[in-house]
Amino acid sequence: MRPRQAFTLIELLVVVSIIALLIGILLPSLAAARASAKQTQCMSNLRQIGIALASYEVSEKAYPAIWTHNVPTGWKSRIDTYLSAQALELDETVMQCPAVDHDELYNAPSDVERGFIAASYGLNGALQLPQWSYKSAVVPNPAQIVLAGEQPVEILEAIITADGYGVLATPIITGWFASPNHRADRAVRHLPDDACLFVFVDGHVDWLNLRQQRRDAGHWYWWPEEQNIEIEGEIDDLLPDLPDNGNGGEQGGGSGGSGGSGGGNSPFPNTSPNIPGCGC
Repeated sequence: MRPRQAFTLIELLVVVSIIALLIGILLPSLAAARASAKQTQCMSNLRQIGIALASYEVSEKAYPAIWTHNVPTGWKSRIDTYLSAQALELDETVMQCPAVDHDELYNAPSDVERGFIAASYGLNGALQLPQWSYKSAVVPNPAQIVLAGEQPVEILEAIITADGYGVLATPIITGWFASPNHRADRAVRHLPDDACLFVFVDGHVDWLNLRQQRRDAGHWYWWPEEQNIEIEGEIDDLLPDLPDNGNGGEQGGGSGGSGGSGGGNSPFPNTSPNIPGCGC
């Protein structure tokens, strides 16, 4: 019987080289597969949110108000019962893009105590304006108008456009304001590199690149630009001290949303790192 021969150094090096080559080929594929899975989950989240918002509107005759005095997380808490059973069990997961690092979530202690959660998604702030007033029936092109979508992870209930505009709506003043510190690219989490995911009024989910997310790109509202009201000044100066009437009435959106337009202070006093005091 011939003695068993050990591997030579050259043979071992060949085997190690082949293994390293295979790892080099497989790792990018695995990373791409993980990124694709996160993208698919994010699209699923937005579809479920879109269905829940549509169901809420059928039941309540209007979309949920973007935020509500003394109601944690505003519109997000309103659609809980309209999410599917599986989504309801994973409610916090549905509101978070899987590509978001949870260590980066902005949750100030005072916000956590009141139940506010920094989410990856927000509503189209233009819902609050009188031309829309939370009604889908008035939208002439539902396949082009954003209902909800990805946004930077902050205590914000509504999306800021790529060029830094948001909607401020209170019983005193309603209109568009400029947010000079906003960075829309912070909401870019998937491929293609310059785009974010949105669910539109008709229920479909699609990409919009940063150029398409600009306020004047035709995806936030449909009325003529001259009908928009521009708000100038610091946001803190524009938010008046409103008495808390204790009834948890809605603020923001005028006649929109279910529950009317009662008083109450903004639920976001100095909580957003980009827009201090803004509840938009």
